[in-house]
Parts: sequence; structure tokens; C-alpha cells
Amino acid sequence: MSRVGRNTVTGAIAAEPTKLGKLIKAYRLIASTLDNERALIGPISEAWQNAEIETLVRVRDIPRATLATVRGREILASVFRPNLPIDPFDIHPDQIAVTDSGWDQVVNSNRLPKLEPSINAVVLSGVIMQGIRRFGRNGGGDRSVTLNLVVATLIHSCLDKPDRLATLELEDAPVVDNAYIEAHFGRQVAVHVRNLRQQHADFLDAWKLGATDQLSITPRYANAIAAITVSKLRLSARAAGEQIIATLCPDKLAELQAAGVDTRGDFPERTQLEIDYKLTLSAFSLPGVDYHALCEPLENTLLQAVRDTLTDPQKRHRLVGRRGRAVHEVHNNLPLMEYFDAAAWPNDINTLHLAALEVTRHLDKCRRKSRVTMVSHAFGLANAAWREFGENLDVSTAAAAMMHDVVEDGSSAVAGYYHSLRLLRKRFGAPIAAMVGEVTDARDANQGTLKANQTLESPGFRTVRTAYDVGRYTTMRIRPTDSRTPYTVAGIITKLVDTMTTFNESVRDPDSLEGWWRHSGIRVYWAERVRGPIMRPLIAKLSDEIAQSRHDPHYRDQLGLPEAMMQGMVSLVDETLDAADRYMAQNLAILASEYGLDSDGERELITRFIDPDTSAATFCNEVLGSLLDDNKLGARVSRGEVPSFGHVALFSRDCAAPYTRDEGTLLDYRESHLFRRELRRRLELDDENNTARREQERHAVVAHYHRRCGQCSQAPLPRRVAR
Repeated sequence: MSRVGRNTVTGAIAAEPTKLGKLIKAYRLIASTLDNERALIGPISEAWQNAEIETLVRVRDIPRATLATVRGREILASVFRPNLPIDPFDIHPDQIAVTDSGWDQVVNSNRLPKLEPSINAVVLSGVIMQGIRRFGRNGGGDRSVTLNLVVATLIHSCLDKPDRLATLELEDAPVVDNAYIEAHFGRQVAVHVRNLRQQHADFLDAWKLGATDQLSITPRYANAIAAITVSKLRLSARAAGEQIIATLCPDKLAELQAAGVDTRGDFPERTQLEIDYKLTLSAFSLPGVDYHALCEPLENTLLQAVRDTLTDPQKRHRLVGRRGRAVHEVHNNLPLMEYFDAAAWPNDINTLHLAALEVTRHLDKCRRKSRVTMVSHAFGLANAAWREFGENLDVSTAAAAMMHDVVEDGSSAVAGYYHSLRLLRKRFGAPIAAMVGEVTDARDANQGTLKANQTLESPGFRTVRTAYDVGRYTTMRIRPTDSRTPYTVAGIITKLVDTMTTFNESVRDPDSLEGWWRHSGIRVYWAERVRGPIMRPLIAKLSDEIAQSRHDPHYRDQLGLPEAMMQGMVSLVDETLDAADRYMAQNLAILASEYGLDSDGERELITRFIDPDTSAATFCNEVLGSLLDDNKLGARVSRGEVPSFGHVALFSRDCAAPYTRDEGTLLDYRESHLFRRELRRRLELDDENNTARREQERHAVVAHYHRRCGQCSQAPLPRRVAR
């Protein structure tokens, strides 16, 4: 969500975008329509999505069936034998004493095996098609595979599904149809989607009849069908290797069964794996499918491993793991990965394809604290940046924004991988790695604040071109969030769109959050004390530079940024401020609910909070002192409707009886809102239309919160065990 009531798909950008725009919008659309779909089953329920949300789980609470998988054994090895380079298959839960303290260690649930999002298969099919476009026909490139066809391959499965990110309420979301695609991607993409959908359906019908040899499919669509089919096979193979069905709880098994998935037997993934394998063989045999750019890399990796697994199920483990043939070898053998040098061509469109693949490879199992997958979040960031800057956005900046979490959350502690800035530099070059390093959290939590303040105090902007000599691929020093140097323009953009996207995700799905994150205390603290010290200096920096450039044309020339980029900065500030206000409105609605306020009381709390004419003293006396009555809160705590005083924004998290208020964070949070109002006035963003729009958005966010949560915010969720 960007703005309630605004067409967020196009934003300020023309309906026929550039190459970069088409690709980024395609990633955004698959994130918006397919983020609730998984391998084997397709769409999953909200309950299933909620069960996957990132949390910390004790090792002893992980089901034994999960610990018996490749992923489970890797967790056991890292916890119980951390300093021994042992084979994970040499360790088994039954061999570990129940009294061992390691059982009480906690691990990130993103390390546990899960069904992959369907998005991962879609991204892979696009990378395969781009590889044919660039290196097909024996290395010369296949001109029949156009960018429009690659985009069509990415988005063809989005048809007939709601574009959920276009509106706040799902029932208001537009359904993706041919007219939608033509309006947002152009006529040629729409034609390719229509043709591909039809020919793919014809292929599936002919396969069921054993008559694929009678089809008449043009080579470019045959390649697309083969890419789509083998990408789906990779997800089935991953599920088989993880023995994923054996790890699922009864509710999820029931969903699979309702969807027609056979969950019986020791190898229940076999049926779908065999179907996808045979479909792939038939797709590969279609006339015109490129052997060297498509069939050969996958035949010698994925297909061979699947064939071995179907013959001997004991070989399933070869499909998965850090070197598994269903992931690692498939990706590394793709022509685009093997032959294209992203380090040498950071602003080539192929670099963005590889960035998307890098995200799906290392954040494949990762979920956020809301229902959104980390892959979907990454694509949302790239789209938010492009929406503000359009064709003035560099591919390298878009790629860095997309990969902003890949090192931090692709680590061994979170996802179970060993991603690093050094590895990213090897694959994408030092400049892109440095841009990711700028926004990767350092071990010192204060580094981001120091870096943001350094940025505010530095004159002008530090552009990527001047900051990172593109020739220094191996000598440039790269580390997370170096506080001694200011953010580059790319770093500022990524930090702001990351925060904006996170605010929007929370506003959209408040009922998906659990524990502390359902309540006002941690949310207000995070916005004000954690993100605030970074965001306020960066927004102030942009505002200062924008204001000076408006009043001094010569200063504008000194900045080293074109006028269009400066206009994009204005839009970026405006969007970020609006997202912060929406998140604030939701937090105030939560606070009102915690105190048991009725609709009139809630309205008064929000109105007085945002009113610049209400002095701090008046707000303290009439709102904090009277409206928010701790006796009412205490009664709700005693009834179990609010877990504790420490969950509420007016008390510290570790407070104990007798409960004494700590109003400082909420009062500072109000000052931050007034600071945003002043910035809007300074940048002339507070005209009558914008003010009315913001008020409308505020009411919509509060109403959405009550529709989504109802009374759920009044009672804590039961503790969830990740499965």
C-alpha cells in the first residue's frame, strides 16, 4: 500500500514503463498476487501464513519429524556441536541427552523447512527466459525472446487474481485481467500473456491425452512453457528433499488434502514430483526449446537428481541442503548466472534479474513479523524506489534495494545460510555490495543513528558514483553500516523505502502480528526509539537539500543530481511521512483499544494527538491524565484483555507493580508527528487537497484496524510453536 485511494500501481509513472520499470512492476505484481501461494498446494489460508511468521522457537519445541530432515539436522549440529565440522547426518535427536542445555536454546523459525513460495518458481522462470534471450542459440542470443515475453512469463500466473497491494481493503482490490495488464505493462506484454496462457493450457491438455507431439507451438512460447514447467519442478523437488509433508501439523495436512494433495505414505511428495518431472520432459521435447540455454543446465542437475529420487527415495537428501541439486546447482548452472558478469555491468537489466534470484535463493524460507514473505518485501522495496524516481533510478540502486536484507537475513543465524558482503561483492561487484553494506545492520545498534547524523551534518549529497570507484572491485573496504561515512543517495533511498514498506505492511495486516507486536508499547518504541533516530536525520537532510535547491539554482547544480531526481526526493519524503502517519494512526487505535475507549474516546485521542494547537501541557492534562485512565487499563489487564501494563505505550516494557508511567516515549512520538507536519509546511506539501487526503487515509486505517482485529487485540495469542 502506498496511498489509500491512489492508483499505486502506476503512481506518477507512465503506463508504458521503461525496461527497468516493466521488470520492477512485474516483481511487484507477483508479490501482490502470489505471496500467499506455496509449492504443491497453491493458495494457503491466513492461518497457515500466520503459523509461518518469523519467531524464535526453542529447539525442544521443534517437532522431531522436522529435526529428522536435512534442515533439522543442520540446526542440531549448529546447536549441539557448534565447533565441530561434522556431517549433519551424523547427528540425531535421539542421540542427544534430554538434559542437554542445548534443547533450551532458541533458533529463528526461518531456519525450519517450509513449503517455498510460488514466487520463487516464477522468478526462476524469468531468469531462465532472460538467459535464453541473452545467451540462447549457442551463445548469440535469441531475439525472438523479447523483454516483453520475459515479463509476460513472470506475470502470466497473476491473471484473475486480486492486486492486493493496490488498495487497503482486499474487496476493493482490482482483479488482474488483460485490460489491467495492457494498461500497466503495454499492449505487447498483454498479447504475450494471452498467447502464453492459451498455449500453456493447450500443452497441459495435450499432455493429459499423451498428444503433445501434435501441438503446434512457436519456439518462443515453447521455451516459456519449458521454463515455467521446470521451475515448478524445482519447487516440488525441494519439498520432496525436505520431506516437507512429514513436518506439517494436522491443520496444514488437512489443507493439503482439501486441495487434492495425497499426504499418505513415507514419500507423499512423490505423486506431484513425478507429475512435474514428466511434464518437464514433455516440455523439453517441444520443438524449438533451446537445448544449451535451458535443457542441458537443468538435465544434468535437477532432472538427474529427481530421476534418482524417484528410483530410490533414500536419495532425496541430495536435492536439498546448501549444495542441494534442487537449488544450488540449478541456479549456478543457469546461463545468466554462469556467463553474465554483474560486477562488470551493475546497471545492466540482467543484474536486476540476478538480484531477484539472489533474494529467492537466500531468503526462500524467510517470513517477516507479518504475513509478508521476505521475497515479497524485497520486491516491494524496489517498486517503491522506482515509483518515486522512475527512469532516473539506476539498476544498481534498484538491485541494492531489492537485496538490502539478503546478507543480514541470509545469515546462518536467520536463514541457515552463510551469506556475506564478501560473497555479494564477488557476485555483484563492490559498488552494489557497498550499497547493501550501508543498510545492513552492524553489531553495534548505534551505528545506524551515528551514520544518519553524519549524513545530516555533511554538505550536499554523497552520490554512488563519487562514493564508490567502480574500478575497485577487490580493494574497496566493505562493512555493515560504517558510521564514519554518510549514507549515499542510494542508501538514503533504501532506508526510507524500507521503513515506508514496513509501516505499510503492518498497517495492512495488523491481525497477523503476535505477542508484543500486537500492542502499542513495542510499536511506538520501535517507531520512535529504534527507527526514529535514523529516519529523522535522513528526512531532515532531504528536506534541507530540497529547500536549498528550490531557492538557489546554483546550489542545485552543485548537488550533482538532476532536477528529476530532486523531484523524486520530494515524492519520497512525502510518501515516507504519510506512511509514518498511517502507522501512527494504527498505533493510536491500538492504544485506545488497550484502554477500552469507545469510538468517541478514540477519536478524541487521535484528534488531540495530531493537533498542533494542543499544547504539550494540555495534552498531558486532558489526554494522558484524564482520557487514558490507568484504572480502566488495570481492569482490562486483570481480565486478561491486555497481557500487562508493560505492553502499553505509557509504561516501560519491564515495569512492575506499583506501576509507574513512563510517558516520555509517547510524548516524543507526538513531537515526531508535529515535526513531520512542519516538514510538510516547509516543503509546501500541506495544501488543502493533501490535508483532506491524509485525513481520509487516517480514518480508513483506523476503520481497517477494527475490521481486521475486532476484539483480537484485547487478548494475547496462544504461544505458537513453529512447524
